[in-house]
Amino acid sequence: MHRFLLVIFVSAFILTGCSLFPGSDGACARGDPFAIFMYCKKTPYYPIGAGWIKERMTREERLSDWRTCGGDSNLTEGFRPWISPEPYETYGPEREKHGKQLWSCMSAKGYKFIRIDECSPDVCLYP
Repeated sequence: MHRFLLVIFVSAFILTGCSLFPGSDGACARGDPFAIFMYCKKTPYYPIGAGWIKERMTREERLSDWRTCGGDSNLTEGFRPWISPEPYETYGPEREKHGKQLWSCMSAKGYKFIRIDECSPDVCLYP
């Protein structure tokens, strides 16, 4: 019974996205034994393509430009997933090349990239 309750307790923290060590300035780092009961600030998810903005753009225009440059329709980078038998030594450089191509294409279209943590729905027009 105790093991079952422990599993439930640990699972609850894992599933909520909270960790026992919220960061270098977090309560656990200061030795607070009740840090596991702290509120975990959830940040919204923004795909990498949402960080590309320019003046007077629309969502549809950015999505069209993003797809033209090689990105996916959900504003992710659009590169194929890594399949385990393939050596990462060949996959990694190909993915990096794709990312650089995406970056230069979007820059050439007049977009600038802002960090995802600076995004908000009115700035990044996402969702």
